Amino acid sequence: MRLFAERIGVRGLYFGSVRFFKDLILGTVFLIIVVSLGLAIFFGVKYNTLLKETETVSSTNIETQQPSQTPQETPPADEVVIPDGTTLEEIYAILREKGYSDEEILTIIGEENPTVFDAYIEKTKAERNAPEYTRMYDNLYVEGPSEVRDLKDNTIYLTFDDGPSQYTLEIVRLLDEYDIKATFFMSGSESPEGMEIMRKVAESGHTIGIHSMSHDYDEIYASPEAFLEDMNNTAQNIYEATGVKPDIYRFAGGSKNNHNKEVYDEIVAEVERRGYVYYDWNVSGEDATEGATWTSIYRNVLDGVEQHDSSIVLLHNKYNTLTVTEDLIIALKNRGYEFAPLTNEDKPIQF
Repeated sequence: MRLFAERIGVRGLYFGSVRFFKDLILGTVFLIIVVSLGLAIFFGVKYNTLLKETETVSSTNIETQQPSQTPQETPPADEVVIPDGTTLEEIYAILREKGYSDEEILTIIGEENPTVFDAYIEKTKAERNAPEYTRMYDNLYVEGPSEVRDLKDNTIYLTFDDGPSQYTLEIVRLLDEYDIKATFFMSGSESPEGMEIMRKVAESGHTIGIHSMSHDYDEIYASPEAFLEDMNNTAQNIYEATGVKPDIYRFAGGSKNNHNKEVYDEIVAEVERRGYVYYDWNVSGEDATEGATWTSIYRNVLDGVEQHDSSIVLLHNKYNTLTVTEDLIIALKNRGYEFAPLTNEDKPIQF
């Protein structure tokens, strides 16, 4: 009990004493230091965490933006190697793919090859100054021949113009009977019967070419625009009927005639520019002339082929032609001739 009382007495004397207030002050100061240090450590850790997150986001943004900046960086000219013989279009495509602007491309072309640069400029000027009709009918283009070969010696290339007609399929039947492929320069037809005939000709494996839809010489040769309209109408009609996009052409009346003198240069250049190969003939059966007979057609063809190593023979989808076709085939075979259809790789006969 005494010990207990003494402890109480001591504590009672300590509370409110000088020592008590001294200890209180020291404890408060110590507490403030501890709390301040704790807060400093807490916010220091928090700051470092936020700093790292910010650096990560910034790095990610830079990496994300980098690809969009890359195409704008133009590589040095000496890194681009353009092989000899490369076309202007190929050069342009190569440099554009590497990120060059049009102005830079012109500069590089001029530095590397002044001749090509001049050709490029001339080509650009020509396209800019080209007549309006060169921009007509975007679908009236075909792939030109990759090579051109001479017509085969001792070979007959039978061609039939102005189809389809009521005699076309009979002519096809005779050709098929003798295993001969020919070429039909179609004028086209908007009737269901005519379109069906063209389809069957194509299915038989004969070459289909474009002729003239109207055969109105004064109309189709009135201007390059009128000519292209007729050519386009015929080509589209044939394609709708057969699914074939012809790449060879025969002018109505031949490439040079009394009706197209004023526009000859323009229309021939335009046909070729669009990739088509046009064919005239060196033998004619004259079967479309007034008064043509079995005998005249027969003699015209046989006499004509004797004058050439190879012959493109002009015939038509007419009754008189049908009557003589089988006899001509037999006579030509007996004389040792072969037969072949035209393709756009066969060297054309042109007036």
